[in-house]
Amino acid sequence: GNVTIGTDSFRAANLFGSTYWEMDIHGNFYAVGGQALMTGLPAAPGGGQAIDFALTPNRDGVYMLLKDGNIRRSTAASIMPNTPVFSGEDRFRKIRVTPDGLGYYVMDKYGQVYNGGAAPAITPPAGFPAGSEVAADFELTADGKGYYLLTLDGAIRAAGTAAAVVTNTTPTWSVDANLGRVARDL
Repeated sequence: GNVTIGTDSFRAANLFGSTYWEMDIHGNFYAVGGQALMTGLPAAPGGGQAIDFALTPNRDGVYMLLKDGNIRRSTAASIMPNTPVFSGEDRFRKIRVTPDGLGYYVMDKYGQVYNGGAAPAITPPAGFPAGSEVAADFELTADGKGYYLLTLDGAIRAAGTAAAVVTNTTPTWSVDANLGRVARDL
C-alpha cells in the first residue's frame, strides 16, 4: 500500500519490498532501489499540489491525487476521474484503487470518501464528526467495498464491508491531536 513519508518534500512512497517509488509535493516521481519508473507518467502539476498516488492493481499505471481533488493519470491508467473537484482548496488527502482496478476512492481531510469509476458508494462510518478536519488515512478492504478510516487522534472507524474494530482503544495523547497530527498512516 501507500506509505506517507514524514518530510515536507515527499508525499508518498509505494513499496515493492526493498525498492519503491516516491512522489514529491510537485508531482515528480523517483525510483529508489532499482525499480524502474513506468512510462507515460502524468505531468507534474508543480506548486506543491500533489498529495498522494495509487498504482493500478497490475502496477503498470498510476493515479496522482491533487489537493483540490483533481486526478492526473498515466497512459496505462484507464479509469476516467469522475469525483468532485474543489478548485483552489487544500481538501483531499488519499487515493486508493479498487482491487479489480475498475474504480477508486478518494478521501478528504473531513473523512468524506468519494467513489469514482465503477467503485460503489460506501456508507460512511456511523457517528463520524462531519465537518471536522480529522481524517488521516484510509485503507480499502480486500473486496474493495469497505474501508478503515484513521483519524488524527488514532481512532479507527469501519465502513461498508469492513468489520468493526472492537479492540482499538483511542489513545490518550499529551498533545492536541488535531494540531499535532499524531496519527498519520494506517
